[in-house]
Amino acid sequence: MTEGPLLIESTKINSWYISDFLPKGEVSLHNIYPIDDQADSKIGIHKSNLDGVWFDNIDFDKYKRISLYRSKVAKATFTSCNFPDQYSSFEKFMPIENVHYPERKTQNHHKDQYEIFLQLKKSLENTGNYYEAQKLQSIAHDALHKINSISCGDRIILKVNSLSNKHGLSIIRPFLWFIGVSVLLYILYLLSLGRIFNSNQFDHKLIGYYFSFIDLTHRNDFLVNKEEFTNWSLAIDYISKVIFGFIIYQFIAAFRKYGKK
Repeated sequence: MTEGPLLIESTKINSWYISDFLPKGEVSLHNIYPIDDQADSKIGIHKSNLDGVWFDNIDFDKYKRISLYRSKVAKATFTSCNFPDQYSSFEKFMPIENVHYPERKTQNHHKDQYEIFLQLKKSLENTGNYYEAQKLQSIAHDALHKINSISCGDRIILKVNSLSNKHGLSIIRPFLWFIGVSVLLYILYLLSLGRIFNSNQFDHKLIGYYFSFIDLTHRNDFLVNKEEFTNWSLAIDYISKVIFGFIIYQFIAAFRKYGKK
């Protein structure tokens, strides 16, 4: 336990540990990163209450392993810190009792990991860093997907959201999904009507009708008369509208990520 102010800054250190730390005064950790990027660098935080501790310009991304075991970080302050971008890299944040033995995981490893990410997210939100906070929200959802007690339905929802727009972070994914899926469904739709891959010359107007097909409000007979409909063409048309609506929603949700609270 420390009573007075504690300041550690501009330090290169491969491994550092905090254990049973209950600060009562000002604590600031500034500009800390590993000496060697290739070294087995570690950060171990064990049974500590870091409420009010200021982590400034800490390069968490370069450390190979970070243990946050039974510690509070939700009310700590993180500014100008570098966090990983991908879930695979966030696996380095581990709720293990001893940072030197990463194989000794807790029984509820993924649930404990999920709680760590939520604490970090809350801390970043408190400083207005919504960019990093949303990244942590996405990472937390990926960890949640691995918890055994999660229902099958919730797993499907989490997986679909991860693939479609990276839990609301990516507008590129839904855009690419829309292009790929819509082209495939349009080809299947034309096949069901016998309008392509037949003995007739290719009708170039079909390229223009693609844009009518992806319009959610299009009439069923936008391309052919109702007498030419088949069960397959009607099914593909209705299913396409549902799928397009979902992908468009995922695109809008990701596009508005900075408007979320």
